[in-house]
Amino acid sequence: MSPMDMQSMQPTYSAPEAMMTQAGLCQIGRCLYQLPTWGFGGCSASKLADEQAVNEASTYIMMAGWAGTNLVHDVGYLEFGLTYSFDLLVMCDEFIGQVRRMMEGIRVDRENLAVESIKRVGPGGHFLSDDHTLDHFRDNWQPDLTDRRTYQDWKTRGAKSMGQRAREKIKIIKESHQPQTLSPDVDAAIESVLKRAKDRLGS
Repeated sequence: MSPMDMQSMQPTYSAPEAMMTQAGLCQIGRCLYQLPTWGFGGCSASKLADEQAVNEASTYIMMAGWAGTNLVHDVGYLEFGLTYSFDLLVMCDEFIGQVRRMMEGIRVDRENLAVESIKRVGPGGHFLSDDHTLDHFRDNWQPDLTDRRTYQDWKTRGAKSMGQRAREKIKIIKESHQPQTLSPDVDAAIESVLKRAKDRLGS
Protein backbone atom coordinates (compact mmCIF):
# COMPACT_ATOMS: atom_id res chain seq x y z
CA MET A 1 0.00 0.00 0.00
CA SER A 2 2.99 2.33 0.33
CA PRO A 3 4.40 4.26 -2.64
CA MET A 4 8.10 3.72 -3.30
CA ASP A 5 10.61 6.46 -2.60
CA MET A 6 12.68 6.41 -5.78
CA GLN A 7 15.75 7.85 -4.03
CA SER A 8 16.01 5.06 -1.47
CA MET A 9 13.93 2.36 -3.22
CA GLN A 10 12.09 1.83 0.08
CA PRO A 11 8.37 1.97 0.87
CA THR A 12 7.44 5.36 2.27
CA TYR A 13 6.12 4.50 5.71
CA SER A 14 3.61 7.11 6.87
CA ALA A 15 3.42 8.90 3.54
CA PRO A 16 0.04 10.64 3.15
CA GLU A 17 -0.59 8.53 0.04
CA ALA A 18 0.08 5.32 1.99
CA MET A 19 -2.42 6.30 4.68
CA MET A 20 -5.07 7.35 2.17
CA THR A 21 -4.67 4.05 0.33
CA GLN A 22 -5.05 2.16 3.61
CA ALA A 23 -8.25 4.10 4.35
CA GLY A 24 -9.56 3.33 0.87
CA LEU A 25 -8.82 -0.38 1.24
CA CYS A 26 -10.54 -0.41 4.63
CA GLN A 27 -13.63 1.18 3.13
CA ILE A 28 -13.68 -1.30 0.25
CA GLY A 29 -13.26 -4.24 2.65
CA ARG A 30 -15.95 -3.02 5.02
CA CYS A 31 -18.55 -1.65 2.58
CA LEU A 32 -18.12 -3.72 -0.55
CA TYR A 33 -16.97 -7.14 0.66
CA GLN A 34 -17.88 -7.11 4.38
CA LEU A 35 -14.39 -8.39 5.17
CA PRO A 36 -11.94 -7.47 7.95
CA THR A 37 -9.05 -5.27 6.89
CA TRP A 38 -5.33 -5.21 7.65
CA GLY A 39 -3.17 -2.12 7.89
CA PHE A 40 -0.27 -0.30 9.49
CA GLY A 41 0.04 1.72 12.68
CA GLY A 42 2.80 2.79 15.04
CA CYS A 43 5.62 2.43 12.53
CA SER A 44 8.16 4.75 10.97
CA ALA A 45 10.86 5.09 8.34
CA SER A 46 13.14 6.64 10.97
CA LYS A 47 16.21 4.76 12.13
CA LEU A 48 15.73 5.90 15.76
CA ALA A 49 12.80 6.30 18.16
CA ASP A 50 13.14 10.03 17.62
CA GLU A 51 10.84 12.94 16.70
CA GLN A 52 10.33 11.59 13.17
CA ALA A 53 9.36 8.20 14.53
CA VAL A 54 6.89 9.69 17.01
CA ASN A 55 5.34 11.87 14.28
CA GLU A 56 4.94 9.05 11.77
CA ALA A 57 3.92 6.35 14.24
CA SER A 58 1.29 8.44 15.99
CA THR A 59 -0.14 9.77 12.69
CA TYR A 60 -0.47 6.19 11.42
CA ILE A 61 -2.19 5.12 14.65
CA MET A 62 -4.68 7.97 14.37
CA MET A 63 -5.33 7.09 10.73
CA ALA A 64 -5.91 3.42 11.60
CA GLY A 65 -8.47 4.53 14.18
CA TRP A 66 -10.27 6.85 11.76
CA ALA A 67 -10.25 4.28 8.95
CA GLY A 68 -11.45 1.45 11.18
CA THR A 69 -8.67 -1.02 10.38
CA ASN A 70 -9.47 -4.35 12.04
CA LEU A 71 -5.91 -5.68 12.36
CA VAL A 72 -3.23 -3.06 12.93
CA HIS A 73 0.33 -4.26 12.30
CA ASP A 74 3.88 -2.91 12.70
CA VAL A 75 3.65 -1.13 16.09
CA GLY A 76 7.25 -0.39 17.06
CA TYR A 77 8.76 -1.00 13.60
CA LEU A 78 11.50 1.34 12.39
CA GLU A 79 13.45 1.66 9.12
CA PHE A 80 10.57 0.44 6.93
CA GLY A 81 10.11 -2.64 9.12
CA LEU A 82 13.78 -3.69 9.02
CA THR A 83 14.43 -2.92 12.71
CA TYR A 84 12.39 -2.79 15.91
CA SER A 85 12.27 -0.44 18.89
CA PHE A 86 10.92 -1.21 22.35
CA ASP A 87 11.14 2.53 23.04
CA LEU A 88 8.74 3.26 20.18
CA LEU A 89 6.52 0.35 21.19
CA VAL A 90 6.07 1.72 24.72
CA MET A 91 5.41 5.24 23.43
CA CYS A 92 2.91 3.88 20.88
CA ASP A 93 1.04 2.15 23.69
CA GLU A 94 0.30 5.63 25.01
CA PHE A 95 -0.69 6.96 21.57
CA ILE A 96 -3.03 4.00 21.05
CA GLY A 97 -4.68 4.73 24.39
CA GLN A 98 -5.28 8.33 23.32
CA VAL A 99 -6.78 7.31 19.98
CA ARG A 100 -9.01 4.67 21.56
CA ARG A 101 -10.39 7.28 23.93
CA MET A 102 -11.03 9.72 21.08
CA MET A 103 -12.76 7.01 19.05
CA GLU A 104 -15.22 6.54 21.92
CA GLY A 105 -16.50 10.02 21.11
CA ILE A 106 -18.36 12.41 23.38
CA ARG A 107 -20.76 10.75 25.77
CA VAL A 108 -24.11 12.49 25.51
CA ASP A 109 -26.49 11.46 28.28
CA ARG A 110 -28.04 13.09 31.31
CA GLU A 111 -25.19 12.10 33.62
CA ASN A 112 -22.40 13.32 31.33
CA LEU A 113 -24.26 16.51 30.46
CA ALA A 114 -24.36 17.22 34.23
CA VAL A 115 -27.92 18.50 34.04
CA GLU A 116 -28.60 18.21 37.79
CA SER A 117 -25.20 19.71 38.61
CA ILE A 118 -25.91 22.75 36.44
CA LYS A 119 -29.24 23.22 38.23
CA ARG A 120 -27.58 22.92 41.66
CA VAL A 121 -24.72 25.31 40.98
CA GLY A 122 -26.74 27.91 39.13
CA PRO A 123 -25.50 31.19 37.64
CA GLY A 124 -22.38 32.63 39.28
CA GLY A 125 -21.48 29.42 41.13
CA HIS A 126 -18.60 27.03 40.55
CA PHE A 127 -18.43 23.28 39.98
CA LEU A 128 -15.18 22.40 41.77
CA SER A 129 -16.86 21.24 44.99
CA ASP A 130 -20.00 19.83 43.40
CA ASP A 131 -20.62 16.09 43.85
CA HIS A 132 -20.78 15.58 40.09
CA THR A 133 -17.26 16.97 39.66
CA LEU A 134 -15.96 14.81 42.50
CA ASP A 135 -17.60 11.75 40.92
CA HIS A 136 -16.26 12.36 37.41
CA PHE A 137 -13.00 14.31 37.45
CA ARG A 138 -11.05 11.04 37.13
CA ASP A 139 -13.03 9.98 34.04
CA ASN A 140 -10.65 11.77 31.68
CA TRP A 141 -8.03 9.61 30.01
CA GLN A 142 -4.80 9.62 31.99
CA PRO A 143 -1.38 9.22 30.36
CA ASP A 144 1.43 7.10 31.69
CA LEU A 145 4.38 8.72 29.89
CA THR A 146 3.11 12.15 28.89
CA ASP A 147 4.19 14.86 31.33
CA ARG A 148 1.52 17.43 32.19
CA ARG A 149 3.35 19.13 35.07
CA THR A 150 4.60 22.71 35.14
CA TYR A 151 8.14 23.35 33.93
CA GLN A 152 9.41 23.84 37.49
CA ASP A 153 7.80 20.62 38.75
CA TRP A 154 9.11 18.70 35.73
CA LYS A 155 12.61 20.09 36.36
CA THR A 156 12.44 19.19 40.06
CA ARG A 157 11.56 15.61 39.15
CA GLY A 158 14.62 15.18 36.95
CA ALA A 159 13.69 17.00 33.69
CA LYS A 160 13.30 13.69 31.87
CA SER A 161 12.28 13.48 28.23
CA MET A 162 9.53 11.18 27.06
CA GLY A 163 12.21 8.89 25.62
CA GLN A 164 13.88 8.63 29.03
CA ARG A 165 10.55 7.90 30.71
CA ALA A 166 9.84 5.22 28.09
CA ARG A 167 13.18 3.52 28.78
CA GLU A 168 12.45 3.54 32.51
CA LYS A 169 9.09 1.89 31.83
CA ILE A 170 10.75 -0.75 29.65
CA LYS A 171 13.13 -1.57 32.50
CA ILE A 172 10.23 -1.94 34.94
CA ILE A 173 8.32 -4.18 32.50
CA LYS A 174 11.37 -6.39 31.88
CA GLU A 175 12.06 -6.75 35.60
CA SER A 176 8.53 -7.27 36.88
CA HIS A 177 6.11 -8.40 34.17
CA GLN A 178 4.62 -11.86 34.58
CA PRO A 179 2.68 -13.01 31.50
CA GLN A 180 -0.77 -14.39 32.22
CA THR A 181 -1.03 -18.08 31.47
CA LEU A 182 -3.81 -19.32 29.23
CA SER A 183 -6.71 -21.07 30.87
CA PRO A 184 -6.96 -24.84 30.20
CA ASP A 185 -10.08 -24.22 28.06
CA VAL A 186 -8.30 -21.72 25.81
CA ASP A 187 -5.22 -23.94 25.62
CA ALA A 188 -7.39 -26.90 24.60
CA ALA A 189 -9.20 -24.81 21.96
CA ILE A 190 -5.88 -23.73 20.42
CA GLU A 191 -4.66 -27.32 20.38
CA SER A 192 -7.90 -28.33 18.66
CA VAL A 193 -7.42 -25.71 15.94
CA LEU A 194 -3.81 -26.80 15.42
CA LYS A 195 -4.82 -30.46 15.22
CA ARG A 196 -7.50 -29.72 12.61
CA ALA A 197 -4.99 -27.74 10.55
CA LYS A 198 -2.39 -30.51 10.85
CA ASP A 199 -4.94 -33.16 9.84
CA ARG A 200 -6.02 -31.05 6.86
CA LEU A 201 -2.43 -30.56 5.71
CA GLY A 202 -1.71 -34.23 6.25
CA SER A 203 -4.59 -35.24 4.01
